[in-house]
Amino acid sequence: MCKSIQMYEKCIPEVFHAQIANISWAVANVPISLTIDETTEVHGDPAIGTFVTYYTDDAEKGRRSGLVDVIVYDDCNSAKIALIVNYVLQKLGKSWHDLVSKCSDSASYMTKAVNDLHAAQRDNFIHIKDPCHLIHAAVSHALSQPENRDMYEFVIKAGAVFEYAQNLKCIYSRGKVDRRKKYPRPVVVIRWFSLYEGAVRLLEIWHYFLALVNNEEATGSKVDQL
Repeated sequence: MCKSIQMYEKCIPEVFHAQIANISWAVANVPISLTIDETTEVHGDPAIGTFVTYYTDDAEKGRRSGLVDVIVYDDCNSAKIALIVNYVLQKLGKSWHDLVSKCSDSASYMTKAVNDLHAAQRDNFIHIKDPCHLIHAAVSHALSQPENRDMYEFVIKAGAVFEYAQNLKCIYSRGKVDRRKKYPRPVVVIRWFSLYEGAVRLLEIWHYFLALVNNEEATGSKVDQL
């Protein structure tokens, strides 16, 4: 077994470069799409990752995707995105005419990069905005509606009730040693799915939740609002 430093500096790069060679051979005569997004490098440093997607004649596994580039950047802008696209195309032996689409999020610098590339190359490849980003935007808009906003605020503030339940929890734990206690998971504003998880958990313990709200130990502005 090689040591970790040897694996990081020698073995993994060799495997990666071999994979790039295989992908370059596979896309030699087919159009490609590139997916670019911000990510984190293996050490946690901010980076830009690029995936290539292409189709083969395989009926069962016709669509293939692979990581072709990761570049560490402290910040990102449209100029750097353009350089990355150029670099990846050269690495794969492809030209701008082979690029069918570019997938990215809806960040302003990503959109500007696409507009600049269209103007410079005069090739109208398709800009596909990240489906995950579109889903997030749609759900965020839905949560801003009055009915959903009320539920959203309620679930977020519900967590404050359990700050005043430490004594009750201790009593419950001593009396029900073998029973699993259920507590609502924290709701994070930027993670909208946590709202659903929190609402489901509250419904499961609704009776106990009401008991906590009405308990004299539960005080504070958030509890009063609930």
